[in-house]
Amino acid sequence: MADCMDLWVEVFADHALVRIAGDPKHVRVPFSVPVDHADLSTLTSPLVFKQTAGNAESDFARDIGMRLFGAVFAGEAARLYANAVGTDDQGITGVRLHIVAASPDLQALPWELLYDRAIKRDFVALVPGFTIGRRTHRGPSPHTALATQPGVLIVGDPTHAQPFVPSSAAVSYQERGSAPDEFPHVVHVLGKQPVSLAGRPPLLLILDGAATDQAAAFHAKKVPAVLGFRTPSTDTVRATFLTELYGALGKHGRVESAVAKARAAVDLSEPGRPDWSFSVLYQNGTEAPRIRLTSRSSQPAQSSAQRLKTPIPLRPDLRAEAEYLATMIQLKRTNLATLRDRWPDHSLKAMPEPVRRQLKDLLTTLKRDRDRLKDIT
Repeated sequence: MADCMDLWVEVFADHALVRIAGDPKHVRVPFSVPVDHADLSTLTSPLVFKQTAGNAESDFARDIGMRLFGAVFAGEAARLYANAVGTDDQGITGVRLHIVAASPDLQALPWELLYDRAIKRDFVALVPGFTIGRRTHRGPSPHTALATQPGVLIVGDPTHAQPFVPSSAAVSYQERGSAPDEFPHVVHVLGKQPVSLAGRPPLLLILDGAATDQAAAFHAKKVPAVLGFRTPSTDTVRATFLTELYGALGKHGRVESAVAKARAAVDLSEPGRPDWSFSVLYQNGTEAPRIRLTSRSSQPAQSSAQRLKTPIPLRPDLRAEAEYLATMIQLKRTNLATLRDRWPDHSLKAMPEPVRRQLKDLLTTLKRDRDRLKDIT
């Protein structure tokens, strides 16, 4: 998003500083928190809205977003914002809004809901070409040795995340145990569990559990980009968000735009609900490194059977094993697809124990067969 305007908002207990990147001047405005804990609890409580007709959730989220927007973009800051978003004639196609909150209480505010009712008349994060991200500080990323190996490490039970990761990605699993010396580009942690990031940290850490937004802020001091979630979501919302996120990462590897696409996809699938805003992206600098899910080229992937149509110069015993593995991989993929069609929510709690064991066994043996086929071919 090189043709975007960068707008920084640093929020402190009693004031906010607003500036456009590259301009040494800033606008200082008085600031006080415009929402209370009751507002935030109501925003994330589905029981409140089940008894309310119309788009009550959307209206309430919009009201909170307008209050937050008015609290930081007041007076001269409002004019600065108008100058930033009204730059179409200068070739600027969007705005990246960087929020730096000085305390955990300020970090807990739903900044993703900022609502521009005067110019864009929409949630800023949902305006095409616009992004909202949180930063640990203003300025470039600290110089830290980072992961160089493309791929995804799933920490936790792999059956809970596997469906969202593209089949072309290099995926590894870790249910428990010590952390590796070097992580791949993406580490996806399932649920709320301790995270050890000794050695070279990943480029993107996904804390896939409810109330992980504060943990995301903590880990962003070391990891270039960390994605957390303020509140729990339904299986459908989670599936929509993660599928779109990984799909976008696989195409271009840019974290900010991938999160923006995932939020837009949730908003499209759940109109009138604020679920799209529950994801929280922290970065420790202006530019996040490009994510790569696989080291392979972008050429269409061939199936194991397609690769074996061309004779492989192997010993006869290895050739026979390769053909057997290719057949087993196809069968297991078919069985896996059947199970996922039958259990579309991928929820372990909703599955009978025999089905859960079968699904886990299929994933484990499928990976083993793929690795073996790769080794001998």
